[in-house]
Amino acid sequence: MVEYERRKAEFNALMQAVQAAADGKGELQPALASLGYFMAKYPNAKTHTPTDPNNLPWSSPKPVTRAPYTSPAQFKTSRLFGET
Repeated sequence: MVEYERRKAEFNALMQAVQAAADGKGELQPALASLGYFMAKYPNAKTHTPTDPNNLPWSSPKPVTRAPYTSPAQFKTSRLFGET
């Protein structure tokens, strides 16, 4: 939180210098250069997260596959044709 307050105070001071230079109370180019250096020093953008187009979060769920029944006991417990 202290770091945020320090950056905020530094940004406000740089913006006041730019506004004062825009009003004719200083040079605009050095003030803009200082502000540009501050913005490059503390970028605000998130880094790019690569995505896999074959595994998107809104795709249909994959079907659950199972091994086929191979014995008569497995077939009887499958309840395919009703209760046994």
